Amino acid sequence: MVKLTHFDINQFAPFTVGFDRVFDRLVDYGNTNYETGGFPPYNIRKTDDFKHVIEIALAGFSKDEIDVVLTDGVLEIKSSNLPTSDKPKKLKDEDMQYSTDRNQWDLKMSPDGSTSFGQHTEDWRTSTLIHKGIAKRAFKRTFTLAEDVIVSGAVLKDGLLKVELERVVPEEKKPKVIKIK
Repeated sequence: MVKLTHFDINQFAPFTVGFDRVFDRLVDYGNTNYETGGFPPYNIRKTDDFKHVIEIALAGFSKDEIDVVLTDGVLEIKSSNLPTSDKPKKLKDEDMQYSTDRNQWDLKMSPDGSTSFGQHTEDWRTSTLIHKGIAKRAFKRTFTLAEDVIVSGAVLKDGLLKVELERVVPEEKKPKVIKIK
């Protein structure tokens, strides 16, 4: 967490024009506690002078369980419809049903394969989880983008979400050679 202890914007006023939004964001960062924890881990790579890639490790997530939203220069990547904790939920009698063909108690499953504990695959019914080391819980990561950075795409492959960013420099901001008359 970054905490600004003293930041006087007024000392920059004589030298800056049009940086109000940048200063407002800096002050917001200083006044807000951003608790992201360490989940999910991520990398930010610079691939060339105008391109970056944010890589987020999301093992076990499908693209339907991830939302990537860009609003007013803030990129938000978050999970959707997941529990907020990995702690096991306590079983209740109404969660169970007796399976006569298997001669044992099972979790009640709806036709879509979900239970009151969430979605499960067929291998879940026939296997026993010895150790749970792959976290699959609710998360939210936010990244503030510069005004000239756009999101050019997002791909989830092999448990890694890659969000491609590109800096688009307008013609008026590109260097020009001025002829001397």
